[in-house]
Amino acid sequence: VGYLLSEVRLLSNDLDGRIARDVEIVRMSDRAQLIVYGKRQDWWFLRVYNDSNIATIAATSTYNLDLLGGGSAGSPGTKLGFLDLVRYRLNDGSVNITYHLKYKSQIDLDALTRDNNATDDDNCIYYTLLPPDGSSKNGYIKLYPRPKTPVGTLFIDFYRKPLTLNSVDDTIVIPLPSIIIDYCIGQIEKIRGNDAKSAYYEELFWGPPDTQEGRKRLSGIALLEQLNNAQKRPKGQPRSLITFKGVRAMSKLFGNRAVSADYMKDYF
Repeated sequence: VGYLLSEVRLLSNDLDGRIARDVEIVRMSDRAQLIVYGKRQDWWFLRVYNDSNIATIAATSTYNLDLLGGGSAGSPGTKLGFLDLVRYRLNDGSVNITYHLKYKSQIDLDALTRDNNATDDDNCIYYTLLPPDGSSKNGYIKLYPRPKTPVGTLFIDFYRKPLTLNSVDDTIVIPLPSIIIDYCIGQIEKIRGNDAKSAYYEELFWGPPDTQEGRKRLSGIALLEQLNNAQKRPKGQPRSLITFKGVRAMSKLFGNRAVSADYMKDYF
């Protein structure tokens, strides 16, 4: 934020802070970051892969998501946006496999756990999410069946929320700081009453509308969108409109602990 602050002051010719104080520019920066996050929450620079800070505990089904990122209950290691994928590694000495768990709504999982005399089982299949409370800022993940022994580890892909910007020592997660700079300059020019210049920087912040992207250079959030799309798949792999996943594909991909190389059996 310190670099961003100096750039905004230089480019807006407000070196002495007569138009906007440092604290105001920091607030503008935080507002711009929230706008980018509000546009979409699955930016590639917010994704965290294979977090393995949650291990199962015997006879325990609910786990605190504050543990993600190496945090502790009530003091999260990261600010959770939402979960993407949940993988479960079962390693009991004789079996060592990793597979995807399948999400169930809380109501559906309650239906599965209605039997209070059910036997615990380390072969977890489903999970649901529970809301935050006084002991967890990120909420909880609940597994079914309830693990019997401490032989499981969760590998979680998730998207974090950007941290609130409060001072010049904070770090902006957006990889193109010029986007935030353009927003701040636009706000300063609006304070000055220079509507034409404010509109110019506001367009730089948002980027050209869809109807003009072919005629104007990409900038701002529109440029971020293009960069985000470029992260989705390798460029050297041919694209296919339809990918056959086989019979009962969802049940094979999620909650399935079977290991098989027999493609005829799996797909036909």
